[in-house]
Amino acid sequence: MEIASFSGSITRDKDGKPVVHVHCVVALLRNGAVYAGHLLHGRVSLTLQLYLTDSEPLLRRRNQYIRARIEQVMVHERSATFR
Repeated sequence: MEIASFSGSITRDKDGKPVVHVHCVVALLRNGAVYAGHLLHGRVSLTLQLYLTDSEPLLRRRNQYIRARIEQVMVHERSATFR
């Protein structure tokens, strides 16, 4: 079996426990059949390369940018109403 695609997210539930949500595409080497869907459980027999990215800093910067833009719009709207 060959893993052709493996992507998803790791978040926390309301109790703080990790929740893994993964989509994958696998190909069977013996006949070339391809299957895709959610990975519910799995076992690695040799190796599996994963690249994990912590998106929290990116989300924090994005949210700061959105808040700053909202504040700019609100200031602009307030100044426009007083003219």
